[in-house]
Amino acid sequence: MVAGVRRAVPLLAAGALVVAAAPQAVAIDGVAIHRETDPALVGSAVHFTAGPSGTADGLVYYDWGLECGPLGPFDWTTHTASGGFDRVFATPGEHSVCVKAYDNTTYFSDATTFNVANPGNRKPVAALTITPAIAPVGGQVSFDASGSSDPDGDALDYRFDIDGEPGFEVDNRNNPKLTQTYVSNAKFDAAVQVRDTSNEQDVAKVPLVIGDPDPLKVKLAAHERGRRVQLTVTTGRPVKVRIEVRTPDATLVGSKAGKVNKRAHTFAVKLRRSYAKLVVIARATDANGVTASAVRRIRRERR
Repeated sequence: MVAGVRRAVPLLAAGALVVAAAPQAVAIDGVAIHRETDPALVGSAVHFTAGPSGTADGLVYYDWGLECGPLGPFDWTTHTASGGFDRVFATPGEHSVCVKAYDNTTYFSDATTFNVANPGNRKPVAALTITPAIAPVGGQVSFDASGSSDPDGDALDYRFDIDGEPGFEVDNRNNPKLTQTYVSNAKFDAAVQVRDTSNEQDVAKVPLVIGDPDPLKVKLAAHERGRRVQLTVTTGRPVKVRIEVRTPDATLVGSKAGKVNKRAHTFAVKLRRSYAKLVVIARATDANGVTASAVRRIRRERR
């Protein structure tokens, strides 16, 4: 529903605002329209009321208009003593009504816009996919909302939020697909807003990462005790870990695979014999396929 836009218009006479001849005189000082029927549906009467503010100088009369702004024209009903108005709309979409209220001294006007829906109209269902969901800086990102649907078969319009800021800055009309290139790291929820012909709408959001604003980091602490290497792997998120223990000439002498479910985990790798010097390598991979590694050179501890 589009919120009504209201503006009061005072009566002008000879280029000046009409004011009371004496301080004791009274007059209305504004008017506001209220739509009493919600939702507004095609083929059904929509009831509006208008009420003045202030204390009237005599009777208050109302002139109503259709598809108009606060300046009118007020040509649908004129000089009615009732503040009520009914109208049946034949087409869906955005409509407006306006009113002018006046007493013996002055007048003010107001207008409101709103949407009329088809009877039984149901909201569309938004869907959005982003490829890739983790994109390199300077790479092309594809937004696809073609999976969106409307249960009534209405045509849909698509508006995209491609920066995570409030609002849908790209009006793509009836095209559900969009491409965009980003020049810096970012992490936010992108979104699509779909609207049907009755202005019903739905929104779908999908997380998007550009570059790696939250890079995977691996810290490794290790030492050799006899025929065993004990090491602790620390990461910022859950990962799978592959550990290799090699001699300085790159010969593999031990390995192990495991997981870091929290921030750190300690592993033990058995060796066939002890070595004076070793190289320990820990490679971590998170759920998005991002990989990072850490290397530690160690010496055999003396007892």
